[in-house]
Amino acid sequence: MLLLVTAPLIIALSAGAYAALTGDLRSTRPGAPFLLIAVAQLIGAGGEEIGWRCFLQPHERRQTADGGGGTG
Repeated sequence: MLLLVTAPLIIALSAGAYAALTGDLRSTRPGAPFLLIAVAQLIGAGGEEIGWRCFLQPHERRQTADGGGGTG
């Protein structure tokens, strides 16, 4: 249940901090077109997946195989 509340809580806290610092709390449209934001998000997610699959996961497997105390 806590996991479901975490993202909205972070958004609310961020918006509240912004409002406290600037005195302005309103929704505005982003300056960039939606397609640009969507493509940037996909590139970032793809980069994260490549980093996990090509570097971290094999590294963790080697640590576990060598008895390095991995969690499995």
